[in-house]
Amino acid sequence: MNSRLALWLIVACAAALSAPGCATAPATPAPLPTFTPRAVASPSPTPEGVPFIPTLTPVPLGNLPGALITYRFDVALDYIGHRAIVVEVVEVVNPGPDTWQQLVFQLPYALRTSAFNLTSITQTQGADTVSAAYQLAGNVLRVLVPGGVPPSAAAVVTISYGLSVPLGTADTQLPLGNVAYSDQIIQFVNWYPILAPYDAGSGWATIAPAAGDPLPADP
Repeated sequence: MNSRLALWLIVACAAALSAPGCATAPATPAPLPTFTPRAVASPSPTPEGVPFIPTLTPVPLGNLPGALITYRFDVALDYIGHRAIVVEVVEVVNPGPDTWQQLVFQLPYALRTSAFNLTSITQTQGADTVSAAYQLAGNVLRVLVPGGVPPSAAAVVTISYGLSVPLGTADTQLPLGNVAYSDQIIQFVNWYPILAPYDAGSGWATIAPAAGDPLPADP
């Protein structure tokens, strides 16, 4: 090829590339948005290096409107020792028409064994708290109420007890496994005295001592 012709072709191609519409220059990429990382809260220091768990302040509890029975619990759990100290307060209103001479509680299976250690039962009489007379036999706890509980009146009974938790596994059959612990968990199911149902004119409805859970008035 003639050298002058080759030079002309090079110049012509260069001019064509720079002409509008002949070629498009690569687009300039848009700048990426800048992200500002959020600050991560520092864990509260503890001597053991475990995360800080805030202390919850209990608030006074009211009664559910129309409720005949109110249960309240104060529980101290010894997770390492596999046991609990329980204070159970039961307030019950007698809907009538009978006057109650006693309150009858059904004991779940775990409370029919040596793991259950009943320490005291008290009654609230006006502004006073007095020790209550009671009868404990098998799966039934009867709390005597001096003077009785007439219709529309309320009775307040406090049951204090300790409960040891036996070793169990995921395969432990109920009701044996209702109150049990393993390497991963400690659980309490049907673990407190439950007020038995009352049939007007017939009395307190209980189940046979050999019966397992669930119970009448099962929570």
